[in-house]
Amino acid sequence: KGPTPRPSAAARSKNMKFYLSSIGIKSPEEFYELAGKSSGIKTAFITNAFDYKSPEDKKVRIDLIVQELTRVGLDLHEINLRSYNNEPGRLKDDLLGFDVMWVCGGNVFLLRELMKRSGLDKVLGDVLESGVVYGGDSAGAIVVGPTLAGFERADHVDQVDEVIYEGLGLVNFVVVPHAGNPKFQQLLEAITKDLQNKEVPFEVINDEQAVVVDGGDRRIVG
Repeated sequence: KGPTPRPSAAARSKNMKFYLSSIGIKSPEEFYELAGKSSGIKTAFITNAFDYKSPEDKKVRIDLIVQELTRVGLDLHEINLRSYNNEPGRLKDDLLGFDVMWVCGGNVFLLRELMKRSGLDKVLGDVLESGVVYGGDSAGAIVVGPTLAGFERADHVDQVDEVIYEGLGLVNFVVVPHAGNPKFQQLLEAITKDLQNKEVPFEVINDEQAVVVDGGDRRIVG
């Protein structure tokens, strides 16, 4: 595990709340604490990181995710970033009506590109400052950190038009998910070595864990 910043530096703002996991919500109670409720959690559901898949394959994957998130009390409303062509104001207004936004995994570079194209990267900080909780797994967790460098080993950059290595910088560490999963072991070792060499703080989590950030407090749960 990389160096851990002081707790006060966990998020860009003391008002921002994050649930950053490898897969889904494995520790619902911690999530409910962030959201302030345990059912009827109105959630902006962003699945664009899976847009590289065929429509059929994406539907199969998303249907499983919907079942899991619905089971833990999320009321999902899809927000398609492709419906916003550099319209950060409209996107911000739409997101402010939610308790939570959940950003699914997939290709982190595709997700980052669509966050820029839609204008989400310009307004997400304001949305989270307002009290909307950010939840995301895998790519959805990685993208809020300071950099995506190294993850080109795992995600195909040829699936995007513009490769952006700069993360959103809403937290000052990189989530490195899927620790202990044999499928990703060599990739994760290379990524964490890169981050160490660049002195970028990071948190390594397995598929049962999440990093919870509540303003200045940061902890691993699960």
